[in-house]
Amino acid sequence: MAVDGGITFASNSIQVNNASLTDPPMISVLSEGDVDYPMALAKLVDSCMLAKFNGIYYNLPLEWSPPFYFVICGLHIGVFAGWDITGPKVSKVSGAMYAGYSFLEAGERKVRQAIERGEAECMSM
Repeated sequence: MAVDGGITFASNSIQVNNASLTDPPMISVLSEGDVDYPMALAKLVDSCMLAKFNGIYYNLPLEWSPPFYFVICGLHIGVFAGWDITGPKVSKVSGAMYAGYSFLEAGERKVRQAIERGEAECMSM
């Protein structure tokens, strides 16, 4: 088990925040035996924590250092810190949709709005 940025990780569980960054955290834990565990694990990206909104998993960076990029159509969706982490999720992905932001909260708001509109999508290359 490791602790990174106040979030505890175990090899057989994933913590998911069900609240936005501007609200108090609502953490749920998925274990290997949970039905959603394989899907959540597939959505989780290195250097990120997993969040969930309206049944959709998305990533948020563990390190909050701008620039941030929100991705609503790419290999993974969410907000990522820096182009070195974001680029591989959108480069060579036909129809990728992303933009840079200075503030993490603004990027998360865009991701949640896209989820509400049904526009957030994980795509393949």
